[in-house]
Amino acid sequence: MAPGSPSTATAHGPGHRGGSGGPGRRPRGRHFPFAVVLAHGLFAVVTLVLVLLTALGTGGS
Repeated sequence: MAPGSPSTATAHGPGHRGGSGGPGRRPRGRHFPFAVVLAHGLFAVVTLVLVLLTALGTGGS
């Protein structure tokens, strides 16, 4: 398979270019505060639980 083809490009995640980007550079996405990442995860879990409960018909009248 040729380098840069869709299947090999997505193996490392979107936007992965390889290399370090230079000294002192952090990868994209590493600058988010931990509280924001934690809140995002909590909202995701709550959403999944609510969808599951709705699909099971729990709490309906």
